[in-house]
Amino acid sequence: MIKIAFYIATVLVMSSYVTVNAQMTTVLDSLSVEDQQEVQELMDKIEAQEKEQLKLKVKAINKNLEAKKITVNEAESLKQKAAQTAAMNIQERQQLAKLYLSYAIRNDVELIDLSEMDLNLDLNLPLDRLKRYTDTIELDFTPFFKYERIIKDGDQRENNLVFGVKSSDTISKNKQYKIESRTDSRFILGFGFNNSFNENDFGNENYKFAGSRYFSFGWNWSTRVFKYSNFLRFNYGVEFQFNGLKPQDNQIFVENGNQTVLETFEVELDKSKFRMDNLIIPLHLELTNSRKKTTKDQYTYFTDPGVKFGFGGFVGLNLLNTQKLKYKENGDNFKVKQRTDMNTNNFLYGISTYIGWDNVQLYGQYNLNPLFSDNTVDEHNIQIGMRFEID
Repeated sequence: MIKIAFYIATVLVMSSYVTVNAQMTTVLDSLSVEDQQEVQELMDKIEAQEKEQLKLKVKAINKNLEAKKITVNEAESLKQKAAQTAAMNIQERQQLAKLYLSYAIRNDVELIDLSEMDLNLDLNLPLDRLKRYTDTIELDFTPFFKYERIIKDGDQRENNLVFGVKSSDTISKNKQYKIESRTDSRFILGFGFNNSFNENDFGNENYKFAGSRYFSFGWNWSTRVFKYSNFLRFNYGVEFQFNGLKPQDNQIFVENGNQTVLETFEVELDKSKFRMDNLIIPLHLELTNSRKKTTKDQYTYFTDPGVKFGFGGFVGLNLLNTQKLKYKENGDNFKVKQRTDMNTNNFLYGISTYIGWDNVQLYGQYNLNPLFSDNTVDEHNIQIGMRFEID
């Protein structure tokens, strides 16, 4: 009997939709200018909420596209579907709000503060589920919106109350909700100061501080360690580093057997620079303040982290060494480029760390391997600079 009554009511509502809409417009027009302004603010609030949800969906689609989980055509189709859904949600939620206001005014119900109305409703009720909903419909004449989720006896149930009609439905405990991909990737760019450290001298005075610099670029992957938390991530990648040292006092690097030493050049130098080209694999654990969010359609994502702190290390290889000299002799200009082994260590390893805000961090790296393999006094390369993540 309840089911038959529900079907009849549904047909009557559909047939009278145009009449109700016209009456609703007339009732709302009777509001004061101030109240009509509040109604418009409520409409704008609904539109802003749906647009924000659309942005999040598009962002998730783009991430899946970058991860090559979907094709370009699939991404465009998903974006179009998301845009259509947002447009329909705006229209229907605004219609619901106007219906409530029209009902309240016509029946002399005291209006609640419109700014406090919660209109983030999950209205996804597929037609094939309506029969099950008719078995659980109850009447409640409290004129407000409500959405709640409870867990009872191991079953998760949804209770929805919209304009006095309450329904509930049991959700399968095995229902799988969509969650943001655990791994993303980005381009890494870094630059700063480069120097060396030995047991006798921190920040080696043999090299010019401002003139000795490094530059690096590469690709980095980042994976959430825990499925449902973004607090801890594991970062790994591939980077090329170019570490430069500029000797002081007109000196150059010279190989003396298995030793590499600095010696004074016989002619006044305009430039003396030694550069090491390295390929490294950075490995970091990263702590963030990112938070988990779930949209109304049960898509879980994580906010972009503000503060980031990473610590770990690296391994790598020395690919090439180049010494550049510029000087003038007997009125002639000379540019010399020497590519030689210079007894540097080919296998690189060390520790590194970074801390910063969003995609900009202060970065530090220290090589545990000696710069030169057999020197009497070990020198260790050290870097301090800026690091940028580009999505």
